[in-house]
Amino acid sequence: MTHAIPDTSGKRFARLQTLGIYVPEQILLHLPKGYLDLTTVEKTVQDTHFDGLQRIYSLTVTTDAGFANKFGDKPRVSFFASDENQPIRITVFGGVYEWKNLKAGMKIFVRAKVKIWNEEIQFDSPELINAIAIGRVVAQYRGKKKVVSEETFAEYAQEALDKYLPQSAEYIRRMLDGMDEEYILQKAAIKNYRTIQDILIDVHAPKTLEHAEKGMLAARKLAAYEAVKEGAKKKQKKPVAQSAIMISDKAWQSAASNIPYQATDDQLRSIKEIVADLNSPYPMSRLLNGDVGVGKSYVIGVTAVAANEEGARVAILTPNLLLVDQLYEEFSAWWPKKRFVKALGSTKVVDIMDNPVIIGTVALLNRLEKQKWTPDYLIVDEQERFSVKQREQLAQVHTNMLESTATCIPRTAAMISHGGMDISILTQSPVKKQIQTHLVGREDREKLFSHVHRVIESGSQVAIVYPQVSGEDERKSAIEAFNAWNRKYPGLVACLHGKMTAEEKQTITQDVKDGKYKLIVTTSILERGVTIPGLRAVVVINPERYGATQLHQLRGRLVRKGGLGYFFLYVPDQIDSVARERLMLLVNITQGHKLAEMDMEMRGFGDLSEDAESQHGASRSGIFQGVQLRPSDIAAIMSAP
Repeated sequence: MTHAIPDTSGKRFARLQTLGIYVPEQILLHLPKGYLDLTTVEKTVQDTHFDGLQRIYSLTVTTDAGFANKFGDKPRVSFFASDENQPIRITVFGGVYEWKNLKAGMKIFVRAKVKIWNEEIQFDSPELINAIAIGRVVAQYRGKKKVVSEETFAEYAQEALDKYLPQSAEYIRRMLDGMDEEYILQKAAIKNYRTIQDILIDVHAPKTLEHAEKGMLAARKLAAYEAVKEGAKKKQKKPVAQSAIMISDKAWQSAASNIPYQATDDQLRSIKEIVADLNSPYPMSRLLNGDVGVGKSYVIGVTAVAANEEGARVAILTPNLLLVDQLYEEFSAWWPKKRFVKALGSTKVVDIMDNPVIIGTVALLNRLEKQKWTPDYLIVDEQERFSVKQREQLAQVHTNMLESTATCIPRTAAMISHGGMDISILTQSPVKKQIQTHLVGREDREKLFSHVHRVIESGSQVAIVYPQVSGEDERKSAIEAFNAWNRKYPGLVACLHGKMTAEEKQTITQDVKDGKYKLIVTTSILERGVTIPGLRAVVVINPERYGATQLHQLRGRLVRKGGLGYFFLYVPDQIDSVARERLMLLVNITQGHKLAEMDMEMRGFGDLSEDAESQHGASRSGIFQGVQLRPSDIAAIMSAP
């Protein structure tokens, strides 16, 4: 059955709208997720084919397909086919519709891996290929479950290629401000195509895999060019008179003088950059990027207090109660005469009398919104913990926003790369410290835990991070592991996890800070702003379950007062090459900003659209759906003549 593109006025076209397609010419802007190379067909199974790779085989059916209604929970089809030399058993579980009517003598093409089972040659995960497709490179698309199947969308794409190719190319040109096509290709650094239509042909109907790769690269460059253009537009802010918060050098220097240690050059430069932004009539959009322990709270505190002293409304949004307490205690100690107020889940009404500096969790979003209180200066600490909408919920047109993070998340770093956001970077640590990162497998388990024992015996503290709170397996569950560790070190082990009450977490955290416990069995809650002065080693169990940002944050908990720390990534089981490559980034890279750039190169930028919610992965540009943008793509556009 062939599926024609439904009429735009009918209900069937509404299904395509769920994929972001509103007019037929947008179909070709929905890029393939990959390609199936059907240009090479094997006539016989060779000894060299037992390598786990999928190949296309030309076969003759030798027995009628035998259909069983049930085999376990799945229908099954089983039959024999032969290549030019030998019989091959083919068994298919589930999805048997196209297989069950095969009869002896039919010629078929099967894509599969070859294996031996019960001394017979068999096909693993066989796929029946339509003879019409043989000899071609076939584009494979993303569909949407129960809405548009991948196969149906592939038919739509081929029809659109025949009917709407010129309109699709013109649509792209319009999205790039209607500029001349030759000029667009030049600015996008595309040298091997003369027209946008040629790019779309190679993307959707390539003659070879090489053509497909070339076409997808060109499409990515077009998307990167659009991202750069949009970033430049975002940078062109309009002045808002009430945005300006006039802070003199004397004002911020007075605030800084209360802090009992000397600022680094990076901290001073960052403060001056933020103050300059606040003084201007253009609302600030700036990222404060610095690894854990380099003094972001110094910069946040000084600028918050200086702005508040000038009468500005200041709010600091943090991801959890522990970090609220930490900033509140730290700032109250530095500025005992300044009024700070907490806004927590238990806070019914925020006390905004006399214009205090407000520090709170997401609870402050609703509380302050209901009280019709909007900040002139909003600081979002650990910004990767909040969605874009959350970060902007309190902001008004005039609001100055400073976002702080220990590791740039991909979307933010992408905005920085093409000019949508300013950045202040802290690299200098106020204390001398060195952290060694090691990737450890099951074979070195004894050495790893002997090291844990030595650290505890020395009087320092160790944290072991488990991927889940509870479960039967003590190798992966914090509560079960706590019981095991407590038997080994009775009275010296603490357990900290997200399912505890706020009071329990506060009590345990304070006891840990005071040195009452030497071993902390915990979950990833440890990453969220908790400072443990005596922590000298962190072991992360199954680190492949975490992102690079989370792992870097966990690493940042170490040796906050200086010295040598150890960060162990313990991988007890086999992991895939992509996960191992991501973990090796942590081993080889210590700087948060550099780590973010490398992580982006692997995963792609986040959604760069104005209402973006995705923090990483496929970039939903104004042109294409499904394109992956990476720092190298942006760099190529930025350096184009």
